[in-house]
Amino acid sequence: MRRPSIIAWVGLAIGITAASGRLEIWLAALIATGFAWIASESGRPKALILVLLMFTFGYSPMLNRQTIPRMEMPLRVVAVGYVDRYSALSEEKLVFHVVGHLSSDESEQGQEVIRLPETFAAVFKPLEQMKIGGYYRLTMTLNSASLPRNPGMFNYRQFLDSRGIAYQGEVVGAEALDHSPHRVASFREKVRQRILDVLLNRLGAEEGQLAAAMILGDTADLDPELLEIYRQTGTAHILAVSGLHFGILFTGAEILLERTKLPYILRKLSLVVLLLLFLGLVGLRSSAMRAAGMLILAGGLQTLGRQYDRLSGLALTGMGILVFRPVLLFDVGYQMSMAAVFGIAVVLPVLAKPDRKGNPVKGFLNALALSFSVLVATALPAAWHFNTLSLISVIVNLPVVFLTGLALPLAFLTLPLSPLPVLPALTGWMSSQGLRLIEAVVRFAEGMTAHPSIPAATPGVFKSAGVAAILIVLAMRKSRREFFDYGRVRILGSIGLLALILFGLPFEAWLQPVDRIRFFDVGQGDAALIQTRAGENILIDSGDGRAFREMDQLLLKSGVSTLSLMVLTHPHMDHIGGAEAVLERLKVGSLVLSGAVRPESYGSLTEVASRRGVEIFYVHTGDRIGLKGSHLEVLSPPEDAVDMGANEASIVMTYVTGELSFLFTGDITARQEYAIIDRIPSLKTILKVAHHGSKTSSSEAFISALKPGMAVISVGRNSFGHPGRITLDTLFENKFITYRTDLSGCIEVKTDGESVWSRQWLKN
Repeated sequence: MRRPSIIAWVGLAIGITAASGRLEIWLAALIATGFAWIASESGRPKALILVLLMFTFGYSPMLNRQTIPRMEMPLRVVAVGYVDRYSALSEEKLVFHVVGHLSSDESEQGQEVIRLPETFAAVFKPLEQMKIGGYYRLTMTLNSASLPRNPGMFNYRQFLDSRGIAYQGEVVGAEALDHSPHRVASFREKVRQRILDVLLNRLGAEEGQLAAAMILGDTADLDPELLEIYRQTGTAHILAVSGLHFGILFTGAEILLERTKLPYILRKLSLVVLLLLFLGLVGLRSSAMRAAGMLILAGGLQTLGRQYDRLSGLALTGMGILVFRPVLLFDVGYQMSMAAVFGIAVVLPVLAKPDRKGNPVKGFLNALALSFSVLVATALPAAWHFNTLSLISVIVNLPVVFLTGLALPLAFLTLPLSPLPVLPALTGWMSSQGLRLIEAVVRFAEGMTAHPSIPAATPGVFKSAGVAAILIVLAMRKSRREFFDYGRVRILGSIGLLALILFGLPFEAWLQPVDRIRFFDVGQGDAALIQTRAGENILIDSGDGRAFREMDQLLLKSGVSTLSLMVLTHPHMDHIGGAEAVLERLKVGSLVLSGAVRPESYGSLTEVASRRGVEIFYVHTGDRIGLKGSHLEVLSPPEDAVDMGANEASIVMTYVTGELSFLFTGDITARQEYAIIDRIPSLKTILKVAHHGSKTSSSEAFISALKPGMAVISVGRNSFGHPGRITLDTLFENKFITYRTDLSGCIEVKTDGESVWSRQWLKN
């Protein structure tokens, strides 16, 4: 059985994935079994037993974690506990560890009784100055963090779960208790504050904050613009406490300890204690746990005289982290950290050979290969979570990592030397110069490149599984030449793997040939995405860019980086507000506008579209927009209409697939509805209800003329009374199944032309 640690990790990960509901359990078990069979040419019975045992081991703990009661409505609680730390997302929020609480066991009428765990953690914004480590009696309202209302968007509940935080709260009253502070939390905060004070004093304000971000992982005080530049250039990893930081600390401490006369075992134990103390200082973040775990494992094996294999060590450490907290499997820090080391262990040996002669050219090429290997391995999680990939990071990381390797050790050294008169000033100054050079490099790279990063659509399940399978198969190889015999083939293979993620063919459309229509929840606005079974993407309206500023990100999260068409039904901000961001970031084939309004009504959109090379079409009744195997039929506005009111001038169109008709109505009123009744296909209708369900639309004559199917009302919080009671009653009386985005989040409809499957994003 080859590499049992990898087989065990895969079994554990698939078990956790199945328990979390991301895979049907039968499908997950089949994948795990198939992987064990393929990965082991010999010892297959043992491999099958191992992977199924780890599958069960991952499935059960994840189910147990999901027994934590969830609260969608606030619950009043009186709790006693201590302030543990600041939240990772905001310095304005505190994490509170509850050690005892009183809550009402009496439920309101029709609601289930909520019984909280005896101890738990919650995050809240304090009412007053509260000390880290201090004990308090709080009166607060608790509830579970909200789930994303649209596919792929930031899941705050999952983020809190990965940090061991069960609830979020709002403090109503706080009383400090006459109790000695919590020792660990209080001591940790004093040390962190002392480190920050020394760095700010010795390195200066800006460089000190950057050094603090590198050593402690705190980026809250960094300039947001600078932080975004680090992300765009692919160098933000130097701000996340991971292997680079632990490696520098470990190497420096090891050099110092070797100069002492301590016994060998005692020196190794001292290093382990130092790593654990540093881990406690920066917090139990997945990247920090991975780095500490691998260093401790490597040191232990070295002490025992055993050979250390980086890939097996990665798998064992990764398993340990998941056993401690299974939900970290879905944490971006865990995935990026594991993938980076995976690239060094698996992809790098394929691209580079050891340089034993110290050839500078060979050394430079190997450094490029290292940077490229990390980029290839982390491309999948980066595309999945951030929807951006920085190709210039391969070059930029060479000087940045080199300078970090000089500046960070000096910053570390400044801390213990701080009581001395001269040395800390010297090491602090040298470190600050290195940090200034790092900032100069990333700013120069960002300024010299028009697009330092490129948008990447979230890969679908099939594409993600295919890329992951290729990487894991590479990890199971016997030797360097088992898969790649020539250097040229190695490089082309790695580039092809990256291109598969960036520009991959529409595997989802091929393997799951259905039309998918998503009615996004963009608040009080409209935005719908048609993804045809032929792989075409059509966006109809783009929400209100003032209230919902993430339209481009939402499309990328839906696996869309290229739009065949963007249709803007009429020039009201709740329908066109997000269009400019989409035009700037995504590739758009054609822009379709209403021919019944003046072009200048769309503001700067037409100028942006022209600058980006997007064709603009103005449509009227009777126009057809051809698609692969289908078409869009324009029902309104009429060709002789000029200078109509914006709502009345809305583009109304149908998308027919098989026995179904999807009808998009913009914000038309009853008058326009009556004018198009005779042109509506006599098919079962999936209706985007006009004007957010306003009582001035969806007339009885219009709705009764449609063959009933499904109705979707795109609506948010508003002062207009949308959706109107008359509209809801009309739809109900005409046998339409009605969904509302304000209640259900995004509504997804899939169809093969006959059957229809619907999904409400907040009611899974």
